[in-house]
Formats: sequence, C-alpha cells, structure tokens
Amino acid sequence: MTKVGVRQLKNQLSHFLARVRKGEVLAVTQRGREVAILSPASSATVPKELAEMVTAGLAEWKGGKPAGAAHPQKVHGRQISSLIIEDRR
Repeated sequence: MTKVGVRQLKNQLSHFLARVRKGEVLAVTQRGREVAILSPASSATVPKELAEMVTAGLAEWKGGKPAGAAHPQKVHGRQISSLIIEDRR
C-alpha cells in the first residue's frame, strides 16, 4: 500500500485519484500517522477479521448485504421496544 501525505495528496489530487481509479489503494498520512485509506469505490473494504474467517472457511460472503436468517428464531413474550418504552415512563 502506497503512503501519501495530506499536503501531497491535496497538491496532486487528480494524479492520486487516477491511481486509485486503476485499483491502487492509498494510505493517507498526517504527520507520519495513517489517518485514512483511499480505495476504488467498486471494491468493498472488508474488515480483517471477516477476511480471515472467510479464508479459514468459517464464514461465507459474496460481497452483498446480509439477507438475514433463512429460519429466524421465534420469540415469545413482549417486544423489546415496548419494554424500553415502558421503562422510560
């Protein structure tokens, strides 16, 4: 991952955006400390822990939003929202 300072990024923004558009990921630094990551809009940023779980075969993910459980658990009793509203009174 290429590191670029805030000032250099500001002065050469078009140049760095062209690099990102081609697929490069840039780490933006301020005073030597990483403050942001620039990546192409089409590539989703996946948390490191999730990527490790997928690699280990513990999870499966195709890049979309979660659809929810195929068979959701049935809950009996009052809804949490009504309990919270009652507690606030």
